[in-house]
Amino acid sequence: MTGTDIMDEIAIRHEDELIDLQTAALKGLTGESVVFDNSDDALEVIRHSCAHLMAQAVKKLYPDAKFYVGPVIKDGFYYDFKVSEEIGEGDLKRIEKEMLNLAKKKYPIERYEISKEEAREKFAEDHLK
Repeated sequence: MTGTDIMDEIAIRHEDELIDLQTAALKGLTGESVVFDNSDDALEVIRHSCAHLMAQAVKKLYPDAKFYVGPVIKDGFYYDFKVSEEIGEGDLKRIEKEMLNLAKKKYPIERYEISKEEAREKFAEDHLK
């Protein structure tokens, strides 16, 4: 850790890889602190979290949404998804508003891993809905 306030830490860089704090704690990893600032590392972590936040907002507004790819890119992030209705430019404000509402609730970010078999079962069930 650096002398930075622990509350500002959002990830660590371990062996040249960004690691979220939950995974680092679970695996006992240490490394250079990544703090909430405008550094490239921080922006990558923040954008990754925002992509998930956007997916959560979309799922709340469009319960039938099916998600595919959602990477961080140079200037932001995106998520490919499919819904049964057409989404237009005006819907983006609605999605953004829902993202803000969810962010204000300060839900904890939870990370979990499942086996390949568990993933097959989960997503097979989701596709049946």
